[in-house]
Amino acid sequence: MIEKEPSDAPNSVRVVFRVPDSGADRVAVVGEFNSWSREAHAMELVDDHFELALDLPTGRTYRFRYLLDDERWENDWAADGYEPNEYGGDDSVVDLVAAASADAATADASTEPAVAERRVRSSRFTRSLLSRRDATARTGGGTIA
Repeated sequence: MIEKEPSDAPNSVRVVFRVPDSGADRVAVVGEFNSWSREAHAMELVDDHFELALDLPTGRTYRFRYLLDDERWENDWAADGYEPNEYGGDDSVVDLVAAASADAATADASTEPAVAERRVRSSRFTRSLLSRRDATARTGGGTIA
C-alpha cells in the first residue's frame, strides 16, 4: 500500500510504502527512484507490516516493486497504476504528476500581491480584447490590431 503525505523537501512528496508481514525476513522497495537497487531501500518491520517513507520529487511517475527475501517480487495492489515490464509481468506505479500541479498552484497562491495584481490586469485586458473581437465579428467589422 502506498500513502502520499506532504514533504518538508521542496518539490517533493513523502511516499510511505507498506507491505503486510507475510513471514518474510527482509523486504525492500525497488524502483526507478533508486535505479532498481535491491539494497538501497530496505523496509522496517513495524507491528504487522513492513514500512518505508521516501521523499520523491514531484512531476513524474515512478515504477516500483517489492522484493521479499531477495527472491520473490510482489506488486503493490493499491498502487496508482501498473505498467508491463520487460520480464512479462507488471510493475506498480506511483503517480506524482498531480502533486507537481498542486505545488505550482500553492506557489502561485503565495506570489507577492503586486505580481498577482499584474496577472489580474493582464487577464482583464485579454478578456477585453476578446470581447471586442467577438463584437466586431458579430457586426461584420474588420479585425482588431
